[in-house]
Amino acid sequence: RTLGGLLAHYPVRYEDRDTLSSIEDSWGKTVENPGHIASFLALCEDRGHFTFRDREIARFQFTDGKRRVDVAAWSPRHRFFKKGGWYLLTGKLKALRNELSLNLLDYEIFDEETEGSLNLGRIVPIYPSTENLAQKRIRQVVATALEYVEEEDRDWQVPPSLVKER
Repeated sequence: RTLGGLLAHYPVRYEDRDTLSSIEDSWGKTVENPGHIASFLALCEDRGHFTFRDREIARFQFTDGKRRVDVAAWSPRHRFFKKGGWYLLTGKLKALRNELSLNLLDYEIFDEETEGSLNLGRIVPIYPSTENLAQKRIRQVVATALEYVEEEDRDWQVPPSLVKER
């Protein structure tokens, strides 16, 4: 509710989006390190749906021009992926019947505003959030809040107890 409260809303992790990997390179990193969280830019090539236990699940197919990956979206908020749209996808890759699938953790629409923004071309913070609050929006709000903090007041430290937890 306060500026201090917002600035004390620390990230849970950081992602290196300075150089994006291809789907193939991300898969190679996943094979080497099964806990690897992949981030790559991909085009939504196809969309559809299927039913699982009386629940309709959206299915999307993405490509980076060389390799394809399937994404099943359980949440209604994922249903807005548009065929022909570019997205920055983040999640865990796995192989299923010689096809790659992505357990989607986060996504962002990629457009002219995304390039050179707080969300790409740098190391970006990933904040704890509710399902309805996008990472892109949290980063915008925190960046705006930091503009109101005087330079000499920016020397605070993360509490040691949080450093140990995370």
